[in-house]
Amino acid sequence: TSADNWRMLMGCYLMTDNYSEAIKAGENAIKYNPDNVELYKYIAPAYYQLKEYDKSIAVYNKAMELIDSADYESRSELLSGIADVYYMQKDTVKAFATYEKALEANPGNVMAMNNYAYFLSESGGDLDKAEKMSYRTISDSPESSTYLDTYAWILFKKKNYKEALVYIEKAMNDPDAATSADVRSHYGDILFMNGEPDAALVQWEEALKLDPENE
Repeated sequence: TSADNWRMLMGCYLMTDNYSEAIKAGENAIKYNPDNVELYKYIAPAYYQLKEYDKSIAVYNKAMELIDSADYESRSELLSGIADVYYMQKDTVKAFATYEKALEANPGNVMAMNNYAYFLSESGGDLDKAEKMSYRTISDSPESSTYLDTYAWILFKKKNYKEALVYIEKAMNDPDAATSADVRSHYGDILFMNGEPDAALVQWEEALKLDPENE
């Protein structure tokens, strides 16, 4: 009946990419703790990782029903998760509107800012707005390779190649970045546009090893 222990178990499954088992554990946890919002916060991302997007949104919506109306941080976190799902469903209108709601609920939600900024840059959206949001994330968490990579990529999209290189190299200082195909690929693109094709090729080859199915 311990929600904390169930969360720890789900966390272990999520960290090892065993999303189906995380969902099974979550379903068992909910039987004993049907009103524990934190459990739903683990189940929804597991469905997201399995690309079962409708189920993910359903779980997020259930959690939204359970949270206290004054719990703005949880509301923002859940809305940000829903926005992520909408974007994966290629519904950018709903995704961006939901990110706006997430940031309205909690203007300090840096994860929402990061994802919103990155997806804006990927979808041909407002790059100036994306840059401002992304800059706030690296100001808040200057060591985060995820946020640094997003900021570098937005600068790249704005053709500010030299500054993009500074920030992507900061991102690469994080050992986790070396195992990310996306970061390696971005690094390669940025190096290439800075006139370093040989160094770019090294990064693209490493990215391909990490993600061999990436066309």
